[in-house]
Amino acid sequence: MPRAPRLRELQHELETLLSLGGDPDCEQRLGRAAPSLPIRSDHRLDGAARLAIYAEMIFIRIRDAVTEDFPATRAAIESTTGSDAWEPLLRAYLRVHPTSDPDLRRAGRDLPAYLRAACTGPAAWIGDVAELEWALVRAFEAADAVPLAVADLEALPPEDWPALRLRAVPSLLLLEHAVPADTIHRRLVDGEPLPDPNEAGCRLRVWRQGFTVYQRRIEPIEQAALARVLHGTDFASLCEWLAERVPEGEASQTALRLLQSWLADELLAVEVREA
Repeated sequence: MPRAPRLRELQHELETLLSLGGDPDCEQRLGRAAPSLPIRSDHRLDGAARLAIYAEMIFIRIRDAVTEDFPATRAAIESTTGSDAWEPLLRAYLRVHPTSDPDLRRAGRDLPAYLRAACTGPAAWIGDVAELEWALVRAFEAADAVPLAVADLEALPPEDWPALRLRAVPSLLLLEHAVPADTIHRRLVDGEPLPDPNEAGCRLRVWRQGFTVYQRRIEPIEQAALARVLHGTDFASLCEWLAERVPEGEASQTALRLLQSWLADELLAVEVREA
């Protein structure tokens, strides 16, 4: 008599089988596996059919979660491939990137990369739209942080400004796209005609204030400066770096202009370097 599977083995086997909702061979694979598992059959349903119900229920939950996070991406797929293309695409995606994470909001984390590989040629922009939508999700779910306020800087002695340590809030993300992904995203969500995909690309910062996620186009100098902030820098180092990239005498003015914008948008949490 074959040994009955241990609980952990059974759990692992069921987890594997129930993740087959996106697999076109789901029914056949469940039929082969069900007889070896302690799943009862009766005159209405056999073990494979019972497993198939749960596998499809799990797929539907994942599908709904991903669809909620990627409305513009879904609209892009349906507008370029067909109105019934979204669900088959998600099934194909889950075959490559199955998820066992209990948080279904993370089920779509690999979708932008998947679409970059799957959507080529004239449809290559779809991957950029998916990346933007995933950034909006990440920013919303990012940890909270107390942002730096103007009053905090006003209370800082002038001699402490050079050592002012700049730290980005956790929700800040930087994106760079070869297409106007922000405009495409907005028009897809609103059901409006798409812009010319040959229009100039965009650099974006995405972040959250309170419960609202924002996105804004930025210039190359701000993108590069924020990248330094994300890696950790202080105000003096930022000014020195800017001095090498802006016209002579404008480094401090540029740094202050950027700092004012970042403060207004609550992008920074700041700590003073200890002596």
